[in-house]
Amino acid sequence: KELNFLLREVALWRDSGIIDPAQASAIEGLYAPRKGHFPQVLLGLGGMLVGLGFLSAVAANWLDMPRALRAALIVLCYLFSILAAWRAEAEFPRTSRAFLLLGSFIYGGGIFLMAQMFHQGGHWTTAVAWWFAGVLPVALLFRDPFQVLLMQALAIVFLYGFHAPWFGLFGSFWSAPQFSVADFLQSLFRPQRVLILLALWAAWWRLGERRRLCFGMNVFATLSFIGLPLFAYLSDPAQNLIVLGGIGMLMALCSFGERKGDLEGWGIMLTGVCGLFLTISQVWRDSVLPDCFPRFNALVVGMGFSSPDTAFAVLSALIFSLLMLWLTWRGHTLATTFFCLLVLRYYFDGFYDFMPKAAFFTVGGLLLIALGYFMERVRRRAKRIRTSLEEGKKA
Repeated sequence: KELNFLLREVALWRDSGIIDPAQASAIEGLYAPRKGHFPQVLLGLGGMLVGLGFLSAVAANWLDMPRALRAALIVLCYLFSILAAWRAEAEFPRTSRAFLLLGSFIYGGGIFLMAQMFHQGGHWTTAVAWWFAGVLPVALLFRDPFQVLLMQALAIVFLYGFHAPWFGLFGSFWSAPQFSVADFLQSLFRPQRVLILLALWAAWWRLGERRRLCFGMNVFATLSFIGLPLFAYLSDPAQNLIVLGGIGMLMALCSFGERKGDLEGWGIMLTGVCGLFLTISQVWRDSVLPDCFPRFNALVVGMGFSSPDTAFAVLSALIFSLLMLWLTWRGHTLATTFFCLLVLRYYFDGFYDFMPKAAFFTVGGLLLIALGYFMERVRRRAKRIRTSLEEGKKA
């Protein structure tokens, strides 16, 4: 993909007279397409399958082995995998990654098997944290992006398992006890969770030129680090969404540095998701914020709204649409996507029940065509803005 982009740009420079055909041919001759990653995929899958097969074989005969043999088998297999990865690193780097992945799965499975063998109690996330701690030095030493991705997956499993957020999908977070700043800060800055987050960013920094591969997962883990305690200790759903949406806006407007564009994208995505949820009247029905404005409630009921909750949802939609349009005007094409989703959300929610099906689908198709044309215009404008900014920097 990168080579195709370069060839198109070289052709544009040649046709514009910036370079002559000989220079264009010389530039094209400097580059070649990178080999496919299919062998690496096979090796990675092979390492995981061998690790899972080993764990299954050991688990099937676990009770028939003496404890010393069980522990020695796990340790020896793990050491063999690490040593094989170290020996193959220089000549066969992809095979080395497969051995590293195999060793990490053996190590993680060994933790759970050891805990079962010696009857160690506690929450299962503690074992995940120890698994994370064992993968960390391997990721730092070998600078392997697969190990960093495994660390990120373990960190996210630990964070979400610690707070059990699937209950929050059905309302337990929204029926949490009264918010306490002390409890929230105590949950946010638990040493174990803070160390895991710092280790993730340290491992990402060690990747060097391959940092972008794991940047998004680190941002997601950091947002989960903040958002999960917030939902656990702040019982008001609307307040939660407003706070997270505000964090997203800060990310979109105050990003800087090498990954500025990625941070802006994550900020707009967070703001967009929270904004779409705030347009649902049920969110405001479970919130105490409408009760804080009795005069506004009386005014909107007099204007014909069925309830203050519906009025707050409509007001949120208006603010959200203006915010997305403003971000679109600034050149953020992702904001256009959320604006289009808001339009479609109200169209499908408001017109499906009483419009004839033929008219509904016809108008919906025309609306999609119009939104697609609008997004294309926005992308072209954003491209012109980026081009002018780059030309200004060069000047």
